Amino acid sequence: MMEAVRKAVLACMCNCTPDDDLVASLNAVIEQEGQQACRIIMDMVAHRDCDAPEAVHHWEAILAHRTELSRVIGRSVSLPTAVCDYLHWIDKSIGCPKLIDIGKFEEIFKQARRDFLTGLYNRQEFEEAIGREIARAKRYERKVSLLFFDLDSFKKLNDQYGHLAGDKALQYLAEIIGKNKREEDVVARYGGDEFVMLLPDTGKEDALRLAERFRRMVESRRIPFEGHSLPITISGGVATCPDDAQAAVKLIQCADHALHVAKRQGKNSFLGYKKEARRFVRLPFFEKIKGRTVSDNANVDLLAESKNLGSGGMLLENDFPVHVGSVLELCIVLAGQAVTVRGEVVRIGELATNRFDLGVSFLAQQEPAQMVLDNYVLNSLRQ
Repeated sequence: MMEAVRKAVLACMCNCTPDDDLVASLNAVIEQEGQQACRIIMDMVAHRDCDAPEAVHHWEAILAHRTELSRVIGRSVSLPTAVCDYLHWIDKSIGCPKLIDIGKFEEIFKQARRDFLTGLYNRQEFEEAIGREIARAKRYERKVSLLFFDLDSFKKLNDQYGHLAGDKALQYLAEIIGKNKREEDVVARYGGDEFVMLLPDTGKEDALRLAERFRRMVESRRIPFEGHSLPITISGGVATCPDDAQAAVKLIQCADHALHVAKRQGKNSFLGYKKEARRFVRLPFFEKIKGRTVSDNANVDLLAESKNLGSGGMLLENDFPVHVGSVLELCIVLAGQAVTVRGEVVRIGELATNRFDLGVSFLAQQEPAQMVLDNYVLNSLRQ
């Protein structure tokens, strides 16, 4: 509906002369579409994003200001002139205005807000939108949910069929989601094969139902590509404000965390965010790990077997116990690259005679080592 109103307003501004006809046409749009049309009008004539009641206030004030200007000057004042004068002298919200044709501005504005490949909103537009929606949710004590999702095995698709197939998959997914979302929902390409969808006035249960509907739609389709019929699936996480987070960055982190858990549990699914005792996703990881204890008195070498690994720690099985609080220096080989990390033993469990589980929480690492860890975990989740 909002896109249709935007087109109607643009048609009025491009086709109506003189300005009295323009004002009458815009008021007719408002009468037909309601107060929300004022939001679109204020956005297009003044590039102001505001709630419907505030937009109505500004619109009525601008029309009254135009009438007064015309009376004082003794001739008709154009709507753009009245808008500019009102925002500069009365509202004082702009300091140095610049004139540009509305058609050209809309073209440039659309290009700046959209992702060139999918046609969806880009990350910058999404980050502005999530800030607005969270502020509105807090103001009116409502909920807003976020879906954070991506294509399963996207790297494998690119490797097997080429990047054009990957682009086709991204465009196909964007088309499915874009055509089937609700009017008020905001969908954007977050980066790479990651997508986000804002769901205003939507709690977690309803958001999960919508997410499941999208998942089934995607799963049921095939992508035609150079004689192939390629299946695609998506996995995602759902987080809700204010239940899970009250800030945009934290809400994104929660939804992203739920996405990683969905990947770990088998992909092709959506999960709602849940707080866990463990901060980091752990992956199965079975390798021989060389290391040593680090202390002021003596260093003891160890050769352990790893069981799992995450960005924040790992689980080892060793043939002798190590005291909780001990610091270990470990050499880990990830995708052919050796990294040395330090971690603190935070728990110990006896398995059998001379076999012990060591829970290790990594200490702050040098940036190169942490990047290798993070990239390995993320790439493993995406495969």
